[in-house]
Amino acid sequence: MLISIVPLLLSLLSMGVMRVGAVEHPAIYVYPTSVMDLALTTGETFTVSIMTDYTGDDVNSYQFTLSYDPQILEGIHVANGDLVNADKDPTATFLPGTFNNTEGRLSLTGALFFFIFPPPFVTSGPGTLANVTFTVVGTGDSAITIESETKLIGWDSGAGEEYNIIDAQTMPTHIQHGYFDNTHATPATHVFVTHDLEVSIRSNSSISAFQFNSSVKQLSFNAAGPSDTNGFCNVSIPDDLLWGDFSVYLNGSLLTEDVDYTQTYNGTHYTFNIAYIHSTHAIKIEGTEAIPEFPSYLILALFAIATLLAAIIGKGRLKQ
Repeated sequence: MLISIVPLLLSLLSMGVMRVGAVEHPAIYVYPTSVMDLALTTGETFTVSIMTDYTGDDVNSYQFTLSYDPQILEGIHVANGDLVNADKDPTATFLPGTFNNTEGRLSLTGALFFFIFPPPFVTSGPGTLANVTFTVVGTGDSAITIESETKLIGWDSGAGEEYNIIDAQTMPTHIQHGYFDNTHATPATHVFVTHDLEVSIRSNSSISAFQFNSSVKQLSFNAAGPSDTNGFCNVSIPDDLLWGDFSVYLNGSLLTEDVDYTQTYNGTHYTFNIAYIHSTHAIKIEGTEAIPEFPSYLILALFAIATLLAAIIGKGRLKQ
């Protein structure tokens, strides 16, 4: 089954904006920033880390809150990380928040090096604040949002007081949120070499059975994925491998350009963006011109060798 290429590409672009925002440093961020896995179906679990890339040596404590879509995710566990913990100093105290899986929120969670008389114990980054585990309860996507109460707190030894190294309320560009999606797989790039030229296929499908047949001027492969999920592939073909007027087929059916796929050319490569609903699909791209099976220089060399052999044989017969 085909789907319109434009809505799917817009969807993927919008997901990219959500998953990968511009973030300033130092930062507090969700790692991995995006979790995209078709295998994370209902009942499966996964863990993300709340991390900082701050490299200073004056960290005393942290705190954060998270929100998520409770129709898709259910929070089940939060554990302290390696930034502020008892392995560094026994005064470390972890204060886990609680999950409200009706609202989709982890309440204030933090850790500190406890002290009564200053100065407190401090440590250096970067490091992991905490690890948060979710159970998947639905199909779709969810932001994993670091909320405004989030802070990385340091100790200013000169002033003798705490200060905010990172404050999500006043420094929102220093926060990188996360993203979960179990309807799209993370795209991968597959590179195939034929006639010493590289064809690349970037896709969220499993790609197999790649073939290039110069005699019929055709490139073909199979694309497969979980049924009824959105699939796509971006096929980049060198213009000295296959060129001219193109036809694209899905399971033997001729596709319509700018409806079922788009085609672009950058001066060296033709790129075909094809969208579909997943099952197992046979995709073929045909051109009107293709690199010959044997390069012209090889044909000339073989012709020269054949001519030479004929001459030698002819001379031998004349001597007899």
